[in-house]
Amino acid sequence: MIPIIHNYFLGLLNFCLGNNNTYCLAFKKSIGASFNLQQKYRYKYAAVLSGIKQIYTLPVKSIANNFKNKTVIFDLTPDSEKIRLNYINNTYEDKPECVFVAGSELLLYETKLDKILFLLFSFPFQLSLLVLGLFVKDKSGLNCMPTNLVTAYNFCKLCKRTATKGVFMFCVFDTNSVFLTLCLQKINIYVTSFTSEVPLYKWNQIIVTDHLKICIEYQKTECEIFNKTILYKKLSYIEPETYYRAKHLYLDPQEYSNKLGFVSTGGWVRNRLDHIHQGLDFETFENQILTDLNEILAENKHISLVIYPHPRELEYYNLTELTNYYAEKLPNTKFQINSPNTHSNMLFNETYLSICFISTLIFERFYAKRKSALVYYKEEHFPLPYKSDFLSFVFNKSEFTKLITDTFYLKES
Repeated sequence: MIPIIHNYFLGLLNFCLGNNNTYCLAFKKSIGASFNLQQKYRYKYAAVLSGIKQIYTLPVKSIANNFKNKTVIFDLTPDSEKIRLNYINNTYEDKPECVFVAGSELLLYETKLDKILFLLFSFPFQLSLLVLGLFVKDKSGLNCMPTNLVTAYNFCKLCKRTATKGVFMFCVFDTNSVFLTLCLQKINIYVTSFTSEVPLYKWNQIIVTDHLKICIEYQKTECEIFNKTILYKKLSYIEPETYYRAKHLYLDPQEYSNKLGFVSTGGWVRNRLDHIHQGLDFETFENQILTDLNEILAENKHISLVIYPHPRELEYYNLTELTNYYAEKLPNTKFQINSPNTHSNMLFNETYLSICFISTLIFERFYAKRKSALVYYKEEHFPLPYKSDFLSFVFNKSEFTKLITDTFYLKES
């Protein structure tokens, strides 16, 4: 446990000294915004205290260590086990023997002595968090750091004990990902990190790994631009996670139709659940897009609109409630809502163009060479300059109108 705590203090020291090395990057990532805290607690000092309190209440129990000489797939929760295993089995030709480990299942101590020693040796770390909490505005990262330390300690201990062949890291967005990677590299564990198909800019600007797996060419451009914070020894491509089950549908070129798709972020549901804003108020931007879309389609009646709801919307609201919600947002527009029984990535041929504020699905659609667009009403360094026949970026209503009218051959009489 001492090397783990030592790595943390190296990060803190290098951060304070302004040294832009891997330890500093790990610390910056650790104190960044976490998705694990509700928005209302994000800026409260109590979040730091509750994070420290958690490591005193963790249980004492044994850890399964059935991954001797296997590659370990690491993710945050056990919910993703089936998806990750299927992904590796369907995209790797050599089919590596893998076992899945969830970080949430490592929040424990193997023995009472282990707990006492960890709390004792980590006490200076706990004091440092109390001090940092006075200066760091967003406390969500600090809230997670105590349990992240326990996770790193247990995971590295198990990997070393069982001679793990390597680690597939599936949570590069998590605040603990870089710190955990550094700890694994210190014990000579080779780490392969998977980005998914979403842009790296907003949530994945800091990545440290041995082998970085990206999905689309756009991400390679991002890696080149953020080369001081995205560090890797090897870079290669891999298809999006669930694309293997749909790629047979997209072997032929796209055919024209008058259908336009709108891919929801579920921002309004996230706000009602008080999810952390992630630096963006999805609902506000999406409402503006829907308002403009309603006006554009009122002048282009020949275009049919299909709405693809976010899984959060389908989880908390039925089809009638969703129809009523979007009817209020689109009073002059006829639309249909995609059947929740069919995964959206199986339906890319249903619409000639699909748009969104930002969505994983849009980039998977782009990967399938189906016309896609991000309607991004926000002035900042994203999206990056990028040209493609299948991916467009629009930044205001004028560009939005032109995209739709040009794509659907202007107005049809």
